[in-house]
Amino acid sequence: MLGAMSKKTTLTPRRRPRGAPFLGRALIAVAVTVAASAVVPPGQAQELGVSMELARQPLYHRPGDRLDIAISVRNRTERPLRGGRLVLSVEDRVSSRSALHESFEGPTSVLPSAFPVDFDRRIPPLGRGTIRIRERVSDFVLLDQATEGGVYPLTITLLNTDSEVLDSLGTPLIYYPSSPQPPLKIVVVAPLNTLPARDFDGIFRSDELESATAGSGWLAGLVEAMDRRAGSNGLHLGVAPTPRLVEELDDMTNGFRRAGDVGPEAAGPASRAARDAAALLEGLERLLQRRGVQRILVPYSAPDLPFLADQTFDDQALDKQIQTGLKVLEAGLGLGFDSEWLLPPEGRLDHRSMEELSLCGTASRTFMSRDSLVELGDPAHAGCPQSFTSFTCPVRIKTAGAEPILGFATDAGLGDRLEDLTVAGNERVDLQRFFAETAMIREESPGIQGRVVQTTLPSAWTPSPRLAESLFRGLSTAPWLATVSPEEGISAAPSRARRLVGVAARLQPQPTEPDFAALGSAATAIARYDSIQPPAGRVEDLRRDLLVAQSRMWWTDAGLLERGLAYAQGASQDVDEEFAKIAVQLAEEVTLSSRRAPIPISLTNGTGYPVTVAVVLSSDKLRGGREVVRRTFGPEPNLPLKIFATPEASGSFPLEVHLATPDGYIFFTDRDTTIRSTEFNRIALGITIGALLFLILFYTLRLLRRRGENEKGPAGVTQT
Repeated sequence: MLGAMSKKTTLTPRRRPRGAPFLGRALIAVAVTVAASAVVPPGQAQELGVSMELARQPLYHRPGDRLDIAISVRNRTERPLRGGRLVLSVEDRVSSRSALHESFEGPTSVLPSAFPVDFDRRIPPLGRGTIRIRERVSDFVLLDQATEGGVYPLTITLLNTDSEVLDSLGTPLIYYPSSPQPPLKIVVVAPLNTLPARDFDGIFRSDELESATAGSGWLAGLVEAMDRRAGSNGLHLGVAPTPRLVEELDDMTNGFRRAGDVGPEAAGPASRAARDAAALLEGLERLLQRRGVQRILVPYSAPDLPFLADQTFDDQALDKQIQTGLKVLEAGLGLGFDSEWLLPPEGRLDHRSMEELSLCGTASRTFMSRDSLVELGDPAHAGCPQSFTSFTCPVRIKTAGAEPILGFATDAGLGDRLEDLTVAGNERVDLQRFFAETAMIREESPGIQGRVVQTTLPSAWTPSPRLAESLFRGLSTAPWLATVSPEEGISAAPSRARRLVGVAARLQPQPTEPDFAALGSAATAIARYDSIQPPAGRVEDLRRDLLVAQSRMWWTDAGLLERGLAYAQGASQDVDEEFAKIAVQLAEEVTLSSRRAPIPISLTNGTGYPVTVAVVLSSDKLRGGREVVRRTFGPEPNLPLKIFATPEASGSFPLEVHLATPDGYIFFTDRDTTIRSTEFNRIALGITIGALLFLILFYTLRLLRRRGENEKGPAGVTQT
């Protein structure tokens, strides 16, 4: 039937005369629609070995535009595809977002407007070919008569020369007969984030960051696409670089160590990787100073804020993440960031984490996922500013502070469309669906001023430079959209009061109790190490490793979670190794020959920097042995000390010597020393000699007295 309708044409199909009677064109459309109604079931394209992908599609069309659509046909069979036919069909304009979502699942049984496109392009076995559709939009009878703009679902069906349906695909066709007014305001926030590449030992273990920053890398392309469209070209948005990423890029610019085939190798400041990192930082700094680009703060390692508020190992963990992030961004970019605007990773907040942020004096402006907000009692009233429309206004959250928190609830539908871009598939269709969703939000209430919708790009998105360029070009040129920065969006519309959930839902996977123990042990170890007053930079490095371990970027699977916890375990191990470099040297036997005598001790310090420790002597027969003596000593081979103690018994007894942090944590013990006290032996000898002398004197005097009495005789008469 299809073969009888029109002759086979060249690659670009011939266009029917514009003056064809409407009835005749309608009959042709009906006939083609019937032939195209056999939509390919899921998986059948793979079975038949021929499939299609959308290679190119203009963001939107106006009257008189050419379709200018390119279809990539892949032939997985071992025989060539010798020409065929594409059937293009459009449905009626969708009237709601739910209807739009239904159109993503496939076309309806009634396709009111369609026409064929024949091609004679030969697709070789196991090869690809591109078919370009240059017909005009007005060749669709439905669109030729349309007076309303919006989204018209388009279905493209591929048939071979035997009229067998090989594959089909659907994509939204956005059509505006006239310029839509007023446009929908949209706040877009672009996080810049990736898994840490620098390990806890300072070596860059992964080459993913090097690939991302190269000229064709996704990160370089993303920053360049925003920079090209921002400012005078009409793109306003918020940009939220993760501080840990900026820190690693800054490290790379100065030369760094990376894992090699036979061990760590050096990449100097003149290396390609270092120069790419420097160029990216320069581009990011330039972007963040563009008019209309707002700097948004992300905590240092992009942790899950409800998780941090719930943990017990460090009650200042959230504040440390924020303060470290501010310090790193200023050092790495040379730009100040205000903690007023904060992007919680994935928009996850709850009442507890919000209260903690308020106590820290940060985040008076923020972004929230819909799951972070308490659902309204009546779902019919979930819209804003009108109950039947999408939620398109800022929100206002009351906290313990004097001023409420203002921000945006991220639109769930737009978030879903953007998440689709992170999954392998036909990315051009997914991008078109995102823009169709924005058009549908606008068309829900086309005449209402002051509507502002917000969305955040997925933090796990690694787009190709071409896709990133398509996204930001579309945002800056779509006539139904007006991009605004977050602050501009807050000022554009009144806010609506909402409440945060008390406790956010637990994520899976998420750190378990043993994982909590590892994080807690690292936090305790770092605090103990800090108490001996080592160089501040060493403590800061350990603290940042612990902050990296708290990142939610590790939570996507169990393997990554283990890799993240290794940063905390590495910090604990580093502390143990530093403590092991501080020790005591003492003779195996020490003799005390006086009541209060010095005990000679030698402290050794192999750390290479001064530390403060406590020396504790412990023995049951030594008074003063529990006295704590603090000494600051440098990296000398040893430091002799004399600690006075008083023995309480004679003889030999064991002595324990402990090294401890000033707060009392014992990290070294020596039990190999024996105390020999001779002081009590001399005392006993003196007493014995004194007693003997007393007895000698006593008996001598007694003898002399008796002899005197005998010489006088009886009655006092002296005898001669």
